[in-house]
Amino acid sequence: MDRSVPRPLIAAAALCACAAAAAGDPIWPLATQELIHNAHFWEARGRGDLAQLALKKLVAARPNSPEALLELGELDLRLNEFADAAQVESELARRFKGSASAREFATEYRIATRDRLQFASIRRLVEIGHISEARAALKRLFPQGPPGASFGIDYYLLLASTPDGLTAAYAGIHRLAHSHPDDPRYQLALAQLMLRQRHTALAGLTLLQQLVLRDDVRTEDADRLLAAGLLRLGAERAPARAINAYLARHPEDAEVRVLRDEQEHASEERGLLSPATLSRVLPGLQQRMAKDLALAPGGAQARSQARLWLDRSRGSRNDRHDVRAAAELRAALAFYRQDYESEIGIAESLESQGLTAEAGELLASAARLAPQSTWLFETRVRWLIAHGESTSAIELLHARVPGRKWSAQARDKLLASALEQRDRKSRSALRRAMPGCAIGWPSTTAAEANRSTGAASWSRAQAAPLTCPR
Repeated sequence: MDRSVPRPLIAAAALCACAAAAAGDPIWPLATQELIHNAHFWEARGRGDLAQLALKKLVAARPNSPEALLELGELDLRLNEFADAAQVESELARRFKGSASAREFATEYRIATRDRLQFASIRRLVEIGHISEARAALKRLFPQGPPGASFGIDYYLLLASTPDGLTAAYAGIHRLAHSHPDDPRYQLALAQLMLRQRHTALAGLTLLQQLVLRDDVRTEDADRLLAAGLLRLGAERAPARAINAYLARHPEDAEVRVLRDEQEHASEERGLLSPATLSRVLPGLQQRMAKDLALAPGGAQARSQARLWLDRSRGSRNDRHDVRAAAELRAALAFYRQDYESEIGIAESLESQGLTAEAGELLASAARLAPQSTWLFETRVRWLIAHGESTSAIELLHARVPGRKWSAQARDKLLASALEQRDRKSRSALRRAMPGCAIGWPSTTAAEANRSTGAASWSRAQAAPLTCPR
């Protein structure tokens, strides 16, 4: 069964082939390129039989071309048609003995059949971290060096998974892709390695977006790599257009949907953090927040806090305190998303504006809604100590039980700080009450010694002797 290929596509492939020819690779005539494209098209759609038919026509049309036989033999191996592949190997050895195609396919056939388990064992060595053994085994398996045909894809992807192997693997795949510009499998492999390097990741993503549009590529393969690339880039670097285009094809992908949400949230945060834009973005974000809260599922306590801080933000905006309103709206957004730890930075912003009570309230609410967060708990305790509320800090520290994520040592360190502040306040109060008395408190050295044995023993320091004038 034939399939008509648009002439513009063939012409574009011809230009790519000319570029490869400059490096010494064969130039395929347009009719030949059409047969190769048909083979890739049908293989991408799971019709290996029609792909084989196209390549058999190619071999018939190019009987003196070892490259045509290599194309057919490689397809036979991918389809697990080993009897057909054996015939191709025999014919290459008989008719094109010593050619690069005959050598490459002999290696590919050997790895796919006789040495299949050996190659699988090398993969396993890499997985368990026996890298030196894996590299030695690769050299034994490929005594003439890395393969240069399609099995080179498997070879270099395996090499890329070893420590310090990515650079050499990328160079190898790049050479193969340049030598096979009309074969999308090499482009897919190249894009996969480009995504793993920061300086080529965006270019790799662009290449995948182009491959998704081709009719001779398995869309699911390209989209799988595209999704992995978007997640690797993260909300800060992933292009919004690429995310939206991917989700238009795969709206069910929860991870990429979360990535898009994070990107939108980051954009909102930037708008609220910038003095130049916050007055402009505040009204719209407040309105959308109110609408979202009316429809939101989520936890009732989180929604209640979000409404509270949204109302405060509206009030501050009405009073023309836009910077304060922006911080309060960020707090509401964080409660709405249940991103409680981000409230720490917002509390710092409120504190810097002189809104100490609001900052403390925000930390208390966030810590209450996320009791498992050690970071929030310790930040709240430090805030209480820093603002002279050592008694509240001590109560919180005594109430929290140390565990795997929060050690008794971490608890005792904070408790010592809180107790020290409480005792300082007591000394100060006593001096104010009895200005003529000499108060002999334990020395700093003694206090430190007691502290090293644990906050509990330090808190039981001896009472200070008191000497007053007659």
